Amino acid sequence: MLYHVPNIDKAISEVARVLKKGGVFYSATNSSKDMRSFFYSTLKEFNANIQKPEPLSFLLDNGKDYLEKHFSLITINTYNNDANVSDVNDLIDYLYSGALAENIEKSSRKHLYDFYNSKKDNNGIIHINKQSGTFIAKK
Repeated sequence: MLYHVPNIDKAISEVARVLKKGGVFYSATNSSKDMRSFFYSTLKEFNANIQKPEPLSFLLDNGKDYLEKHFSLITINTYNNDANVSDVNDLIDYLYSGALAENIEKSSRKHLYDFYNSKKDNNGIIHINKQSGTFIAKK
């Protein structure tokens, strides 16, 4: 998960340097369609003061650009892992486990519950589009 690495180009360069000829490097990542973007877009509705999170640096959307500088063959396997949430409390627990909720008072939980409950479709589900995947880079 290279989006945790401060200098992606340097990290990939080092991987390519130590990898044997014909070696394979696997890197899992998310796309720009993820839980963070879902929460940001919905929380902007709930509270206009929510700050946009820093974008992840290495995504399915741009990872190939980083890798092709050092690897000759790159394959991308994507996985649509949409979430269908029926229990709003689980969604809110997940939200409070991350940085996006640091400016939302715990006392707002009831309001958040009502807000997200109103987002359910006719089947009682909140559908969240998410995509992740793996780059397979060969030297």
